[in-house]
Amino acid sequence: MEVSPNEPFQILYCNSVWKDKNGDPTFDHRMVVLRHSEQYFFGRDSRRKGDIDPALLSLEPIPITHIRAPFTADLTMAPDLTLDLEDVYIKEPGLVAYGHCSPAEQQAFFKPQLQEAQVYEQLRLKPHPNIGIYHGCVVKGGRIKGLCLRRYGRTLGQLLREETLGQDQKTAYMEDVKKGVVHLHALGFVHGDINPSNIMLDSRINQAVLIDFDSCRPVGKPMGRKAGTTDWSSVDCPEVAEMEHDYTALQLIQRLLEDS
Repeated sequence: MEVSPNEPFQILYCNSVWKDKNGDPTFDHRMVVLRHSEQYFFGRDSRRKGDIDPALLSLEPIPITHIRAPFTADLTMAPDLTLDLEDVYIKEPGLVAYGHCSPAEQQAFFKPQLQEAQVYEQLRLKPHPNIGIYHGCVVKGGRIKGLCLRRYGRTLGQLLREETLGQDQKTAYMEDVKKGVVHLHALGFVHGDINPSNIMLDSRINQAVLIDFDSCRPVGKPMGRKAGTTDWSSVDCPEVAEMEHDYTALQLIQRLLEDS
């Protein structure tokens, strides 16, 4: 591993990993993902607590070719002017699961990013007010560094923790989410990960907006590595994209709003 000693490591993720031993969850290690300039690494820390010291870890590099999808002619490059706007969010691949993947899965780690870009391209051609806005791909070295998206204020989950909504507003937000899902389904897509963290509130129009399409797949297609969020689908880790998964999630969102 060759890195410049003049630049510090940035810790991107640090998650505790637990394993079942004789029926009891037991701490195994902390999985750490770090960035050093334009290089990425992952490593394991056997200590449960304490500051992360990169010098004490056996770090393994994460090849850029594993985590950034190739930029192809069917995708849109985000305009340079868009990147400087305050209401823009650049979504880069989350790497916390990389160290848990098999070598074959690591080589294909970029696939959810590519699938999300392809879904957004379809939505860009047929936009909807309850679907998050996509400006294009941020490209570096011929690969997708991130997706350039509109930045929204709060998630539905955050809003419900911070405020008490009136019944009319709850009903309006629920209708917004349903309209977004109906639009997706009409295009032949299953969102696959509807939950309170993937519903944003657009303060410009006071409407709920669906985001996060890396679990979004055409109906009947394999879900792949991204397969929704536990407890927010009819099946945990579904193998195939089915509209029923979204219908179950809508019912759970409805219940959450009613109980808040």
